[in-house]
Amino acid sequence: FIDTIGKEYVQVIDEIAAVPKAMFMGNHMSSFGNGGIPAITGVSSSVGSELKKFKTIEVSFDPQNNVKVDIGRSYTLNPSCFDVKPNGDVLCIKTNLSSRHRLPGVGRVIHFALCQSEALSQEQDAINRIAANMTAQENERRERELSKKKQQEQNDEEERLQS
Repeated sequence: FIDTIGKEYVQVIDEIAAVPKAMFMGNHMSSFGNGGIPAITGVSSSVGSELKKFKTIEVSFDPQNNVKVDIGRSYTLNPSCFDVKPNGDVLCIKTNLSSRHRLPGVGRVIHFALCQSEALSQEQDAINRIAANMTAQENERRERELSKKKQQEQNDEEERLQS
């Protein structure tokens, strides 16, 4: 029993135990849309206030893996594998059974469900920061290319003069 069924049983328990930690406990944002409840309450006190209204957080897994909910304006920044809905004093979170091995944090999705305008504002700020960073990187790349070209032209001119 221990060698066959026991190992599988322990593996299932380990998988189940890892799910709440992955979903809820991330205390830093590894990306805009991937963070747990401590991470999101760290950037939004209103989410913390809204969460206090719930007595229970209920998590369910969809065995058909049909959960795909696009939130916010940027579908690449936000996870789509959660469906978060308040239901009285219960916060219901549904996710795909197949996602259990690689779940992102659910904090940002909770943020969108409970404080949408604030979440949209923070998302827009993140989009603006990303765009500014991409523009700066592109400008730096262009400057490097121009500098290389200028240096090559100077080297070519020196060679021509020496000939």
